[in-house]
Amino acid sequence: MSDFIYSSKKNKSRELQQLLKIFDPEKRKSAVAAEGPWGSIAFFENHYKSSEWIETDDYIAILTGGPLIKTENKSFNTNRVQKIINEWNKKNEKFDEYIDGPFFFCLIDKNENKIHAVTDLMGFIPVYYSAEGDTEEVVLGTHVDAVAKASHCSGDIDYVSFADLIVNKTITYPHTMYQGVFQAHPASHYTVEPAEHEIKKNRCYWLPKEENRQNLDELASRLEKSFTQSLSQITEGCASAAVFVSGGEDSRIVLDAMPRSVKRVGHLFLDDINRELTIAKKTASVYKIDTKLGLRAKSYYLDQWLPVSLAQGSSSPAYHAHAYGMSRFLGLDQYGAVIGGLGADAYLKGSRVKNVHKYKFWGLKYRLDTLDKNNSSSDFFLENQSPSFIGKNVYEAVVKRRKKHKDYIASFRPASAVEWSELWPASMNESMSNFFVHRRVFNNYEPFLQNEVMKIAAAAPQEYKINRQLFHRAFRKHLKKSWYVSHTKGQLPYFSAKVNFPIMAAIRTKRSLVELVSKSKVNQDSWADFDQLVKDHKVYVTEELQQLNASQLLAPLFNKKMDEEELLETLSAKEILIVLQAAMLQNSLNS
Repeated sequence: MSDFIYSSKKNKSRELQQLLKIFDPEKRKSAVAAEGPWGSIAFFENHYKSSEWIETDDYIAILTGGPLIKTENKSFNTNRVQKIINEWNKKNEKFDEYIDGPFFFCLIDKNENKIHAVTDLMGFIPVYYSAEGDTEEVVLGTHVDAVAKASHCSGDIDYVSFADLIVNKTITYPHTMYQGVFQAHPASHYTVEPAEHEIKKNRCYWLPKEENRQNLDELASRLEKSFTQSLSQITEGCASAAVFVSGGEDSRIVLDAMPRSVKRVGHLFLDDINRELTIAKKTASVYKIDTKLGLRAKSYYLDQWLPVSLAQGSSSPAYHAHAYGMSRFLGLDQYGAVIGGLGADAYLKGSRVKNVHKYKFWGLKYRLDTLDKNNSSSDFFLENQSPSFIGKNVYEAVVKRRKKHKDYIASFRPASAVEWSELWPASMNESMSNFFVHRRVFNNYEPFLQNEVMKIAAAAPQEYKINRQLFHRAFRKHLKKSWYVSHTKGQLPYFSAKVNFPIMAAIRTKRSLVELVSKSKVNQDSWADFDQLVKDHKVYVTEELQQLNASQLLAPLFNKKMDEEELLETLSAKEILIVLQAAMLQNSLNS
């Protein structure tokens, strides 16, 4: 685990320490506690290499996450926290230039009794705060439920946020599951002065603003160079590194771009011996790496639902934490770096670009007509038909929040506000809960989330992202070795979208015919079939919901009273899992 919580109240450190332990169900780490005239803190020691916290007579400095520190001091053995302090002493607040990747940094100034808190570029490590004036307390932390409990808000559920999470799978920034608890702004420097009982945002050091027309070749060159350099620094000093491999293209790029001095070990986890495994093995053979396979039990996600929910918290759905239960089985916590490909689709390949008239066929967008183009209205996207089970007033409030967030994005991204309303901050991207959990249990690095990659993603127009244009131009050379190994979707990643279209059509048609004749029921995807999971374990899920009084928890949200069995008939599998997650968290917080 790697979490932090602060309270402006004195003599509260032991209470905070015990509170954090609730969210570490596997007892992976001991929690450190400290207090003084400046307030109280508790935190789990950082498991990322060279990231130990520092205390002197003048300050306490704590780093969450494992960002790359790009300063003049290139020494691998120098503590990352010390490198940040060195720049801090120079009054260098260009954090985006030297703290690279997901992080949260806290500096407690003992001389001035002031707390400094710095958030990362995109909120890849979300930070939450509660600063209610009547409580005369500021609470700040990286786990939303810990902040809610410490500030006595855990019983004050925000039902608009709850409905938002169930329907849209994310909670609209800056709201959280709790009234009075909010998410801090990404890329910002905050200060807390305990005597004033408030948290202040000093400055925002970066926003993903649209830029003037960029040259495609120049962007692609920058992207490949920065990505390769990041991989080199991530794996510096590692004898071996784990790589999440699959039947896709992102892991192939990681494998090819990694320094050859580092032993690459592929890891994948599946429900069945399937096509994904066959293609991953071919890829592993091309790049001459060993692979480790974790076969999931049919009840895998449900078996770990309580601990993964506690680790994740109520901020995002926990079903994307695919490696949580596999981490010890596969020994992921023994590697200095575990590298994934998260973020490539969303930020570089335009997977969140909304085509108004669905000009898309088998993944190829043959015309770009977005919701933002020519000031097209996005109301029909934001105002999805209200789900029948959600109360009208509650859902109207959800839409109002979503519109407000989209309008804020439009203030700095007018031509792509709808796309980026699902990307900024990172908590608005449903898939990001994968990293939110994994970074807490092993040294998870995601090179597609590094600062320069995000800046290129912000600069690149939507036209460059669709059909993999920017991505393909940047990384084609890293796909050359495996040019003949197909993607699980049927295409050959080495080639462009236009070349791939007839290839993909032929391969998909052949696969469909084979599966029709063989009547195969094998899950060919990387991830679970959640509909089937909930269906196969309906009795267990129903009993859990009943024991946790889920129907009572949901009563203010729905337009009619439903028991637990009706919930299963009304909600989708993922919606049921989100409800189960929330009910388990409420039970753990209030027991």
